[in-house]
Amino acid sequence: MVEPQPTDQLDARDSTSFPDALGNIPTSAPSDQNTKDHLAAIINLLQNLQRSFDEKLMYDAQKDTTIRRLHEDLDLYRRGIALAILQPLATGLMRLYDDLAEFTTSLITAAHDEGTAIKLDAQRLKDLALFNDEIEELLNRNGFRLYNGFNEVLNPGRHRPVGFMPTDDPAQDKYIAHTIKPGLLYQRADGGEQIIRPATVSVYKYTAQPE
Repeated sequence: MVEPQPTDQLDARDSTSFPDALGNIPTSAPSDQNTKDHLAAIINLLQNLQRSFDEKLMYDAQKDTTIRRLHEDLDLYRRGIALAILQPLATGLMRLYDDLAEFTTSLITAAHDEGTAIKLDAQRLKDLALFNDEIEELLNRNGFRLYNGFNEVLNPGRHRPVGFMPTDDPAQDKYIAHTIKPGLLYQRADGGEQIIRPATVSVYKYTAQPE
């Protein structure tokens, strides 16, 4: 019968072979320096990605701005060509508009003169007025707009004064009193206006009353 040996008499190899049984697993934690290096590398990578992303956003924004400006410039160019083509036609239509308005006014004046033999044809006057409305609508559809300048202060760029009306009210001085022929302007693509023909007007002129 074999008697058990005391534990303090075990072969030295039994005590030294224990670490090998763990499969060479390190028993100590990584150093703080290695951890800091890994974190610094990750942070640097994230910063580079953020920088690349920001640069891409900036590039896209600049590209969109450039494309938008090119479209705006092209639109302005097209509108400029359109104005060059349409302006002579618009000017001719305005002459026709003026002639019809003058003819209509002369008919109304003649019909109300005493002793005249001319009878006022209401339907004909209505047709003439409707024709002028069609001219104005045609001009509006192509970027033009008529204006009368009434109740505006005299502006040489917008008005062509051909007469003055006296007034004893100093607040009315240099204001438009009556529109003889409407003006014509062109509405540009940039939102501005270009005067094609100033309105022909008469203007109030302040005259002090004698005491």
